[in-house]
Amino acid sequence: MLSDEILLIRHARPRFDTRARVRTSDMRDFLAAYESAGIDHRHTDPRTRKTKTYCSDAKGGECRILTSNSRRSIESARLFFPHIEETTGDPLYREAELPARIPVPGLSLPYSVAVAIARSLWMLGLHQQVESYAMARARARRAAERLADSATEGGRVVLVGHGFFNRLIGRQLKRAGWTRAHNEGNGYGASTRFVRRAVTRSS
Repeated sequence: MLSDEILLIRHARPRFDTRARVRTSDMRDFLAAYESAGIDHRHTDPRTRKTKTYCSDAKGGECRILTSNSRRSIESARLFFPHIEETTGDPLYREAELPARIPVPGLSLPYSVAVAIARSLWMLGLHQQVESYAMARARARRAAERLADSATEGGRVVLVGHGFFNRLIGRQLKRAGWTRAHNEGNGYGASTRFVRRAVTRSS
């Protein structure tokens, strides 16, 4: 008996000052700057050294590496797995969007606080012009199904994605019968591994 495995990894630290303060009226520009940022190679998380070996010692099938279509996701995959030749991002795995306007003008907040408020408002239904919470959960269900299908075909699948959307995918995997075998938390470069007992495969 072999186990199918799915590894969800959050991208590396982006080259973006998350300690900056942002005025609520400037939220759109800050979100656009974060979305376009690549990764910060000056602050590579030590855990990436472990991640690099995940596929090199894979047994029982091919190890597939997938990413979202964001720059920080694609660059992180190349950092974590330098042996891969090419990475094509898929918008299915992109981060759940944030509303670009907080309906309290004139406030100056730490960026992390502004993001937390925007995410809370989004989950409460104030999604403005972006994908709603319900739509993001439906997309996460489709993403989980695609990852599960890939794991069944190949044994091990890695997704280098995003913090919030990876958690949504993880919930869907658990509902589908996958077991969370290991969890490193929500930091940059952190990974969560899901396993499912597969049917016996003939050689």
